Amino acid sequence: MRHRIEILKPAGGGWEPRARRWAAMKPLLGRELYAALSAESPVRVKFSMRHAPGVAPGDRIVCRGAAYTVVSAQDVDGRGAETVCYCKEEWK
Repeated sequence: MRHRIEILKPAGGGWEPRARRWAAMKPLLGRELYAALSAESPVRVKFSMRHAPGVAPGDRIVCRGAAYTVVSAQDVDGRGAETVCYCKEEWK
């Protein structure tokens, strides 16, 4: 986990900072990318981080000057150890 990200929540027509975390950012490759393309999904990036309760679809992640909209956020093993967010890129 080498990227510092900021998680933002929509608030009154703007964005409110919610948390800062260290995360791994990976483009979708192989089977994940093929599944996203076949479902006509806009998802292109996956962020993995320590458990981040409250992250939900529609939230925004800012990383390295680019913004990503969360399409899906999942607790990986159900134990509250790791959260994975699948995102689409909004702007650089």
